[in-house]
Amino acid sequence: MTNPPYFGENRSRLFGKDLSDYYQRTRDLCLVEGFHQVLAAEGVEEFGPTPAHCAWQTAVSHLLRMTRLSDGGKPRLVFRPAPLPGDPTASNVVFVFSLGMGMGSALPQPSGQFDLALNDEPLVSFCFTKSSRIWAGARGARLLYDVKRVHAAPKWHVLNLGPCMSEEHAASFGAGLLSIPRAALPVGEITFALSYTSMNESRRWVRLDRWAFGAGAMVEIDIDSSLDLLEHGLPRHTIDNDKVWFGDIHTHSGAPSRGDPHKIACGSGSLDENYLYARDIARLDLYALTDHEFQLIEPADWDQRLDACGRYHRDGQFVCLNAFEWTSQLYGHRNVYYGGAEGRMIPGRNHPQAFTRDNPSIDGLWAQLDQQGLPAITVPHHPAAMMHATNWEHWNPKYDRLVEIYSQWGSSERRDDPLQTDATDLYPAGTVRAALARGLHFGLIASSDGHDGHPGEGQGMTHKHAHIYHFLGSGRIGVIAPELTRAAIFDAMYRRRTYATTGEPMLVDFRVGGAPQGSEVRRRKRLVATARVLGTTPIREMQLIVDGRVRARCAGEQRQEEWEVVLPSDPAPSHCYLKVVQEDYETAWSSPVRFI
Repeated sequence: MTNPPYFGENRSRLFGKDLSDYYQRTRDLCLVEGFHQVLAAEGVEEFGPTPAHCAWQTAVSHLLRMTRLSDGGKPRLVFRPAPLPGDPTASNVVFVFSLGMGMGSALPQPSGQFDLALNDEPLVSFCFTKSSRIWAGARGARLLYDVKRVHAAPKWHVLNLGPCMSEEHAASFGAGLLSIPRAALPVGEITFALSYTSMNESRRWVRLDRWAFGAGAMVEIDIDSSLDLLEHGLPRHTIDNDKVWFGDIHTHSGAPSRGDPHKIACGSGSLDENYLYARDIARLDLYALTDHEFQLIEPADWDQRLDACGRYHRDGQFVCLNAFEWTSQLYGHRNVYYGGAEGRMIPGRNHPQAFTRDNPSIDGLWAQLDQQGLPAITVPHHPAAMMHATNWEHWNPKYDRLVEIYSQWGSSERRDDPLQTDATDLYPAGTVRAALARGLHFGLIASSDGHDGHPGEGQGMTHKHAHIYHFLGSGRIGVIAPELTRAAIFDAMYRRRTYATTGEPMLVDFRVGGAPQGSEVRRRKRLVATARVLGTTPIREMQLIVDGRVRARCAGEQRQEEWEVVLPSDPAPSHCYLKVVQEDYETAWSSPVRFI
């Protein structure tokens, strides 16, 4: 890491050409102001003082929403960057932006993507995020959004962040660095165009600040630390010799049946659209499409999903799991995940009516998995949602290795859960704490149960499923595994080396007596629980839950916190887990440790 070049040898601030020359000399980069001159702004909101109001340097902000214009078209912002140096020697040009993104409402908004074109050719697409992310694009382009500030309101409250942002639930601001190889840039004039793609109209927005006077974005933002991320990539969380991989493994497409094109799955988007969004826009490490088994009418429908999973799966890059949702109102919904490239779809209904008593039993599902003899796990989800509650009387420790504690349906952790949604009443006997009180042992995960065609980002209301949404993220699983391969990911899931987050890529390293989360630990007179967490915003609080009750709390104030606490020994506990809450209310749960 180089020393920040905020001051030159004579202790004066570096600006403009002096700053650009410094980075060309020390990093082999040509830095250019990315948002210099507006050429067209269709349906774009503009605000900021003018020279008549302020003679000092200031910014004019341009805000583009995922809404439709009166003629049915989309907002579009066309602009030029500052001129490139006459003969740059640097191998890469980095266009620098002051960037912001937001939800645009107190209600969660449908997801989508913002699209940036270079001279009318698609360049790179990105989405709203509250944590730093890098997207890859055409021409060897890479876009880093290095989030510097996050603002978030409590549930159903709003923030006033200024003009055009007076009813915000969540927003982030930071540095946008667009790196393009010099040889890949077109000769002559360079223009950028910003628009969006979404299956549903939304209030989400992206904001660019154009400096009308003065030095510009390169001085406004802490660019040096952002350039480090652009050069070395975002750091990967590690726990001992393992890494943490994040994914969304519960989503639904809108793909039609091959037997009857009028019958489609209950989600949105084609199979390809869902896989591409998960890989390229949400930037997930692992993904599973889990369409309901009763919507796969023909054998070819399941074969089509096996084919898509195989086409997109790449060990070391993007792990895809073969999966489907086994649907039963009698026993609860369970996702079935196979550990390899094979596996059969197993029906959960004989009749359209979910409550018909002669529908297949959950024991029949497990028996058919036994017959196949393939590695597989079954994961109950939204277990405390009254509409689809899980019946914990039916439990198979061979297959029920994990439970989905959070999704767009909200949290199923406990009764009177503040993270519950209004989609359904909460079934107290179906909560995670109720299951643990029965002596069941399982790891915890989260995923979206997204139906909007935007895996990993699907927390907003849609026309198809307006009742399923959440004001936090849409839920992600964190998998602790040595490598990003299907075998390693499935093995870690089976061993309960997982944790759940509401959406942000938080580090949660929880141990009891040195044993990692998800373990079974022998009872001793003195057991110490340790926690090491790293959030995307400062940690508000860590909670140690023992036998269904919060037994200890630790207030935080930084993004990285560590905690050590002695477990109560009288009475001897049966299980414990860690819960972490950030300043922006995003939450994580470790997998429980069971005492034997």
